Amino acid sequence: MSSSRMEVLVKPSKKRFKLYLDDDGRLVVELMSPPTKGKANKELLQNLKKKLGCNVNLVRGQTSTIKLLEFTLSETELKRRINELVEAD
Repeated sequence: MSSSRMEVLVKPSKKRFKLYLDDDGRLVVELMSPPTKGKANKELLQNLKKKLGCNVNLVRGQTSTIKLLEFTLSETELKRRINELVEAD
């Protein structure tokens, strides 16, 4: 199975879950959960798994707003699905 990694900027304690690309093309994820006791990380992984239709693992950044995530998709497929989600939001 093909997998790929991507850095994601996370913004906890927002009004709703939202995905968008910043000016540098990096995925930004706004979360409703606070960054305490792993709540934001749990929301991040659960929502991305559901929206992207693949497994998502946190590789690095457990206590940082910049996370390195691993997805069970090829890099091409991951970018395609993210672009579809961003455009639909």
